[in-house]
Amino acid sequence: MAKRSKVLVDASVQWALGRRIIMHWAMFIGALVLVNTFLQVVSSLADTSIGTATLNALISQTPMLLLLLILMPIFVYDTLKLSNRFAGPITRLRGSIAQLSAGETTRPLKFRDGDFWQEMADEFNVLRERLESLEAENRRQSSRSHDSENSELQSNELQAAN
Repeated sequence: MAKRSKVLVDASVQWALGRRIIMHWAMFIGALVLVNTFLQVVSSLADTSIGTATLNALISQTPMLLLLLILMPIFVYDTLKLSNRFAGPITRLRGSIAQLSAGETTRPLKFRDGDFWQEMADEFNVLRERLESLEAENRRQSSRSHDSENSELQSNELQAAN
């Protein structure tokens, strides 16, 4: 099966995850800056004023902050790509369920290698086969019933003609 070319296959779910990662990342950076600033200010209060100590602490964290801000989009992108491994299968499952619900036939569902929930495809395929066999049986029963009604109608017409 081909490799996914799209980063987002279910944008609402995947962007919710992306926003959550960004929020956690921002909270982590904020907490890190706060703790580092506090520790640096406390350790240098004997030598300088609180204002100078705070400014020096913030300036000393600039390289770390820049690095974390550069890494954030990389982590978000990687998380969105990883989310394809569960969003992709669910999107395909939903499509197959919609086809079956509309009375259409579907091909057996197979997820890409590395996708999560491989067993869900197997379980869906068992259900799909059962539904198709029940529908085929229903058509046979309906056809027999229809043939029986036609035979009875023809028999009644022949009796009426005699």
